Amino acid sequence: MLFVFDTMLSSSSSARSSARPGLIDVLKKSKGDFEMKGADKGKAVVIKASAKNAYLKWIKREILDAYEKAIKDAGGIDLHIVGVEGRGHVAFHESGIPLNLRMLLIKLDDKTK
Repeated sequence: MLFVFDTMLSSSSSARSSARPGLIDVLKKSKGDFEMKGADKGKAVVIKASAKNAYLKWIKREILDAYEKAIKDAGGIDLHIVGVEGRGHVAFHESGIPLNLRMLLIKLDDKTK
């Protein structure tokens, strides 16, 4: 089983459907629904189970939780091929983000973008 999840969530209207708000815009309006985790410029956006915003609840349920379940149902990941970038992050797991977080939305450092 091959899993690939690579998406860019943007507030730019050219990068998303006009029917959906940009994630950045939703996060700005829903500060109590998530926590930023990380000790450096890159941060993990951890959506709380108690999130009230429908879009954030959808992302958590239909993307993050569903993706983690699909990996578990397939028996886990045997081989993961990633790249190490100049700032020391592995794939898009920026330095400073706790390693115990399993499925993440990441706010990238400006230099990583």
